[in-house]
Amino acid sequence: MGAWMNVVRDEGMWLLVSAFGETGWVPRKEVTTENRYLKIFFIDVGQGDGCLIETPGRRVLVDGGQYRRNMYNYLTKYKYRWLIERGERVRLDAVIVSHFDADHFGGLNYIIGSEHFEIGHVLHNGIARFSKGRSGRYDSKIGRTVSLNGRGRTRIEPSFSTVDDAKALLSAGGLMRTFETFLKAVIGANSAGRLQGMRRLAASDGCVPGFGMRSELPIEVLGPVAAPRSNGAFPWFKDESHTSNGNSVVLRLWYGDRSFLLGGDLNTPAQEHLLAHWEAHSFQVDVAKACHHGASEFTTSFLEATQPYATVFSSGDNENYAHPRADALGCCGRYSRGRRPLVFSTELARSHRGAARIHYGLINCRSDGERVVMAQMLEKAKSGDMWDQYELPMDG
Repeated sequence: MGAWMNVVRDEGMWLLVSAFGETGWVPRKEVTTENRYLKIFFIDVGQGDGCLIETPGRRVLVDGGQYRRNMYNYLTKYKYRWLIERGERVRLDAVIVSHFDADHFGGLNYIIGSEHFEIGHVLHNGIARFSKGRSGRYDSKIGRTVSLNGRGRTRIEPSFSTVDDAKALLSAGGLMRTFETFLKAVIGANSAGRLQGMRRLAASDGCVPGFGMRSELPIEVLGPVAAPRSNGAFPWFKDESHTSNGNSVVLRLWYGDRSFLLGGDLNTPAQEHLLAHWEAHSFQVDVAKACHHGASEFTTSFLEATQPYATVFSSGDNENYAHPRADALGCCGRYSRGRRPLVFSTELARSHRGAARIHYGLINCRSDGERVVMAQMLEKAKSGDMWDQYELPMDG
């Protein structure tokens, strides 16, 4: 399924290969290919989300965890160490920020600001983060709100899109410190020629630029969806936190006949808003990243629409959210397809062997467009195999 094997000897029908710490014979036609297929890595970034997507020649990063180096260390000290040691930069075709909560974008600051990376575009929802000392133009910590017919806040206006917009925000001041650091990293990378540009995403875009429906990896943008008759403003959901989370960038990926959903931190009102805009089948996928780390704020209607064979929870350690919550775990199993639905968790897959030895909870997903194999790392390799592997059904 796209893993590298070193060919030691070629005997025509059979190959002597070394891989995963083992050497042995494999039949050429049955198990080897020149293709690398799709790989999705749900990375244990601590509290937060972080996902790396690879296809032959393309790399997309979706979120980067909290303001720690977990994602950066995974990419530079493990995943792409071989490239960096050769003096090459790691090319990321897109870095997508689902929304500007620190546990989703904070870790990206190290990556965007690093000389080890060059990036096509940074893509985001345009909802900025401000401090208490924000400019008078903004009446909330996430931007300027709109009221209709005396009903209180009903809309939130996006604050920025491009690198030039980022410069204007910095000049005006009043930004949340981590968000300010993010904008400085973006501007610095753009000035250094390592970043092509930055722009806002919304459902009206249809697909992520460069990943249209005719590409090898179509990436549909299902959210955020603008509020009705709002001229591009997004709905206000209850308060600042719900509004920031609820207007997450929501992505559905396709590889061949298989599909994958990344739902950011969608909450109950946001899921209801999306279900009112899209047909329910728009969210049905084979693999879903659970919304909001497995919080209790979800609708069973959304889970019924999603119906994955496998769900991945990305959550952290030593936090007071108790993610993933018991009801989220139970309902994701109940509303999944297949007789034996799969539920993975980066936190539950992590283990400690003393303070100095942490076994991180990486969840690995691979597909050739027909088959989908998912795996989590074992705490201890058995007979050279370090993965607990499962193949998803081909149909219901």
